Amino acid sequence: MRIRHIQIFADVLRASGPTLAREYHSLMTAEEHEFPSEAARARYAAVVHAVGMMTDTNRFLAGLADLGYEAGATASRAPVKPVCRICGSEDVSRNATVRWDQDLQDWTLTGMFDNATCDDCGAESDALCDWQAVERPPAPLEPAVGARVRIIERSRIGGDRFKGREGEIIRQGRFGFYVRLDMTPRERVQKVELVEAPFLTILSLPADPVLPQQDTAMFNSFQRQCAAVFGGGDFAHVTTLDEVRACDDTLFTFLMIELSGPEDCTDLPEAVRRLEQAQCDIQGVLDRFGEEES
Repeated sequence: MRIRHIQIFADVLRASGPTLAREYHSLMTAEEHEFPSEAARARYAAVVHAVGMMTDTNRFLAGLADLGYEAGATASRAPVKPVCRICGSEDVSRNATVRWDQDLQDWTLTGMFDNATCDDCGAESDALCDWQAVERPPAPLEPAVGARVRIIERSRIGGDRFKGREGEIIRQGRFGFYVRLDMTPRERVQKVELVEAPFLTILSLPADPVLPQQDTAMFNSFQRQCAAVFGGGDFAHVTTLDEVRACDDTLFTFLMIELSGPEDCTDLPEAVRRLEQAQCDIQGVLDRFGEEES
């Protein structure tokens, strides 16, 4: 370690808490500084903060409080970027000097020239840089009941048949969100798919987001009859859709959702039609398996 580095560190260690607080504040707020880079300034600021907290904690925190910091909090500078005042380009550079360090056996940055150059328009000046705030990316949208979404491909045997399908979130469940899919011209029944949040792309949010609620609504008569006979009556005890999902029987869950009021199953002919459609779909799968065996 070079002598001047030892001297600087010794000065920091000898400083009082209020002095370190003022130094830290100056480091974090100054627009111009003598450090070769922002990273170097941040490293030195971290050292000053650590020494202040270690050697004179109460007076250091009191000094920060006097300067507008909350106790125990560290300051953070909003990210900025240099922009050419002439043409608005961000391709701005500065020349620097490096010298060989015998102790480190490497080239080290020892100085930086004030003059800045725009690589696009060629302008040069000590005051060329217009420091502008860096625009932060917007926070990602979170799924909500009523949101329009698109399903991202999931890992499924034979592929994800609902990949890229769009629809509307109608409720939140324990394991994801129930999406009422937009019907295709060939579909006769509107489908509802349970999708985990990471596999949903939010297209738009509802004007007035609906807070997620647990499925505590009582069953209608069609659901009660289904629960009473399905699996020989093994599921007759369930009273809510959350309890249905906890049974881990996907076919039972499918039937109970299809027969629910929120899915517009409000009369006996509609309930029978949905069961017949499910029976037809299952029979089609069985016929295909029979063709493969023969």
